Amino acid sequence: MDRIAGDSNTEGGTASGGGNDRLYGGEGNGSLVGDSHSTFLAGDVAGAGDDVLKAGPGRELVIGDSEGRNASGDGGDDVLYLGPGGGAAAGDHNTTGNASGAGDDLIRDGNESSILIGDSAADGSATAAGDDDVQGLGGDDLLFGDNSNVAATIGLAGGDDRLDGGTGNDALFAGPAADSLDGGAQTDSCDGEGGTDTFARCEAVSGSP
Repeated sequence: MDRIAGDSNTEGGTASGGGNDRLYGGEGNGSLVGDSHSTFLAGDVAGAGDDVLKAGPGRELVIGDSEGRNASGDGGDDVLYLGPGGGAAAGDHNTTGNASGAGDDLIRDGNESSILIGDSAADGSATAAGDDDVQGLGGDDLLFGDNSNVAATIGLAGGDDRLDGGTGNDALFAGPAADSLDGGAQTDSCDGEGGTDTFARCEAVSGSP
């Protein structure tokens, strides 16, 4: 599996750095990390630039900012495109611990079933959220407007996000802010998670005050 980082890359140690980068993935499975990266998520990382990441064919992981054990950095305003094979994408950091910092990101699916997270993917705490545009074009997608560990939205931080499921049977989780949720075609579930939200084309709605 190829792994490309826009700035610092370390074999398990700490890494820092966050410039404004453009990364393009080739054929096959792999991952793109916009800023600093620690292999096996073993070291702490810092850095967040305004990056453009475009995955190639294959099922890929695309991270807008830094990836490591714990990640910090204000959060860049990133543009992330999954390729035709789909995969997973997070607009900000990806960690096995805690994440801080969030930008206003655009995340777009690649017409296959994917996991799309507007802010950080973290097992620990995540303390910031941007105003993100998350678009699931095709396939049965799982969309999060804010921070997530995939099983649940993390923390109380929430941005004003736009979630569009596109075609397929999708699940949308907005987060704690004023969000717009559009399930798109087919059968979709939309959870506002307590924010002041608007809903369209959602066959099942929950979490609305």
